Amino acid sequence: PLSLVLRRKASRPRPLFQVRLFVDLMEEKNITNIEAINLEELSSDIGVFIIGTALNERHAKTVSDVIEEKAKENDIEIHNIEGYDTGKWILIDLYDIIIHIFTQNERKTYDLEKLWRDGKFILKDIQKKDKEND
Repeated sequence: PLSLVLRRKASRPRPLFQVRLFVDLMEEKNITNIEAINLEELSSDIGVFIIGTALNERHAKTVSDVIEEKAKENDIEIHNIEGYDTGKWILIDLYDIIIHIFTQNERKTYDLEKLWRDGKFILKDIQKKDKEND
């Protein structure tokens, strides 16, 4: 994941439904401490980070496989997947959304929430809108 080169595909909206799709999927697969951070105002190269914690490396790999399958089912292009071999930090680059699946120790080590603390944490807003629409 450290070799991630930030780039932006042709400018297009970042559909909120895609963020919801992957957050819901991660919740269904028992990923914990999920955060979604909109970073558009901080960098023109980054859209939304979705960050979550897996139980262990095997769990991270399994969830990564399911996310990859779901992206393909929904015609969401996958730019790159990094870190799958070790499963400690798997980065799934969907251009507009970058999903980070960490083991607990790796998440503490890299602390992306602290690094990107000036971003807009949007998960609570998404959940609030979902409840309003029910």
